[in-house]
Amino acid sequence: MLVSGVLLVLVSCFSRDVRAADWSYTGAHGADHWKDMFSTCGGKKQSPIDIQPAKIKDKSELGAFTLGAYDVESSPSWYQLINNGHTIQLNVLEGAGPLTVGGGGLKDTYILAQFHMHWGSVDCKGSEHTVDGMHFPMELHLVHYNSRYGNLSAALQKSDGLAVLGVMAEVGTKSHVALDKLIRQYSDLKYSDSKVPMGGTFKMIDLLPTNRFDFIRYNGSLTTPKCLEIVTWTVFREPIVISKTQLNALRAFSHNTANENTDTPLEDNFRPTLPLSGRIVLKTYTGTTKPLSKTCGAAGQNSSPMVYGVFFTVVVAWKSFRLL
Repeated sequence: MLVSGVLLVLVSCFSRDVRAADWSYTGAHGADHWKDMFSTCGGKKQSPIDIQPAKIKDKSELGAFTLGAYDVESSPSWYQLINNGHTIQLNVLEGAGPLTVGGGGLKDTYILAQFHMHWGSVDCKGSEHTVDGMHFPMELHLVHYNSRYGNLSAALQKSDGLAVLGVMAEVGTKSHVALDKLIRQYSDLKYSDSKVPMGGTFKMIDLLPTNRFDFIRYNGSLTTPKCLEIVTWTVFREPIVISKTQLNALRAFSHNTANENTDTPLEDNFRPTLPLSGRIVLKTYTGTTKPLSKTCGAAGQNSSPMVYGVFFTVVVAWKSFRLL
């Protein structure tokens, strides 16, 4: 299905000429400068976006998703875990699945290539998508390519080449079982450029919320260089739950290789939101979701609670959410 050599560069815009050293999230090569380094990062359909519930149109007829092999217990040979200096990523290897998604308003069937995560140094930031300006501690992206084009490389050249499922999560008292199988391989993935086979098995469906009928939809881009505007985004309303211990374990991964003299934590690996620029955001349900959460204070720490109207991507939210 896919070869690992292609997947290793998936989060870096799927291009071999975009290396970890070429861009970062802060500094001279940070997200504010990506459009100067990569012209495609300055487009009008960029991701992520700030989700503003009051401006979202209802379109309940998008329908349910059809998932292929998502509920199949995986073989350890199906996946490879990597620390690429920007995130921890699980690649789907040749011979796996294929794991597919269709329906839900998608015009084609898409094949899973990888998933990766974005998280913050503190609980009040970390997600890429925001809701009325509010971040969540983590966001998970499951990246699929359009099966109509035969392979990932061909799909990257098409405007409908990718479909990404975004899932939000909240921090609770119990660990997320599927994510724990990834995180517990910390010692093998501590440093950038580390690669290990997936130890153990799990079902990919366990990374998705139970309610997969309620979601938002918009057209956008990859959130890392070269920011190609070829993504159909789905952001689920319902979160998954991870523990505080798991979130702290992610923050302990390193941005640096084992041979470097520094050991910079791999955290705050999220791109700021970009303007909608006239794009329409759809949702499959009515009403709002209101979280009890906190915003970042002046020092970047959690401050007083605020209530927002909310819709979910695969993002990790820090406190309990109340669905109205």
